[in-house]
Amino acid sequence: MPFLEYSSLHWGRHAKIELSHHAKSLALDLLNRYDNHISSVLLFERIRPLWISSRSHGPFPGLHYASYFGIDKVMTALIQMEGCDINQEDWMGFTPLMWAARYGDQGAVTLLLTQDGIDPDKPNNHDATPLWWASFKGHEGVVRLLLARGDVNPDKQNNYGATPLWGASLNGHERVVKLLLARGDVNPNKPADDGETPIWCASLNGHEGVVRLLLARDDVDPNKPNNDGETPLWCASRNGHEGVVILLLARGDVNPNKPDNHGRTPLGIAS
Repeated sequence: MPFLEYSSLHWGRHAKIELSHHAKSLALDLLNRYDNHISSVLLFERIRPLWISSRSHGPFPGLHYASYFGIDKVMTALIQMEGCDINQEDWMGFTPLMWAARYGDQGAVTLLLTQDGIDPDKPNNHDATPLWWASFKGHEGVVRLLLARGDVNPDKQNNYGATPLWGASLNGHERVVKLLLARGDVNPNKPADDGETPIWCASLNGHEGVVRLLLARDDVDPNKPNNDGETPLWCASRNGHEGVVILLLARGDVNPNKPDNHGRTPLGIAS
């Protein structure tokens, strides 16, 4: 059934553009019993995170589907149904808000944040919050919406110890990094479990703009190594990120000779 797969994966994209009253009725009938529907299984295979086994699959409720695609009209109708749990988790621990935040749909996020009882800081099975995902993916508008809430922790770590700033720095999302650094309750030096700080991650991947933003903070330690003794300068040197190396060497508090745990210096690893 070739059209079954296409409709399962892309129906929501068409519905977001234009949704007739009849199509909306059909959608609500489907999504009200969507948890283990064949289209749910097919969609999951496409959107599942890489660390989730394809053999593992559980409930994927209709509101999660609608939030993933950001279909406001369908979301509103599902929310108004009796027994709807706005904070319901799917089998991966993702809430509807988390799906909307992860894919950067500001309309869907706004709709969900206005609902009574919404928990905007509820983490998934890996302790990643909606803000964490929005920051990691670089969705500036969604990050702004979530940071405007007083009940969102902007410095909350996932089970790897990574904060939203860590994720944004790793992927070079300068505008998100700037938003997070403007908060007084975000620690720019908070490392993940293996000792990797935000500036370490940005240096590793050569994100000069992010490194520049972090270095502008007086409380950032540009010389802090990870658990293997590798400093931001060491990582930038290893990966040939000349611009980042220049930025770091311009600092008086960066030791250009600091070796890692195996005795390799930045010059040595670059050579």
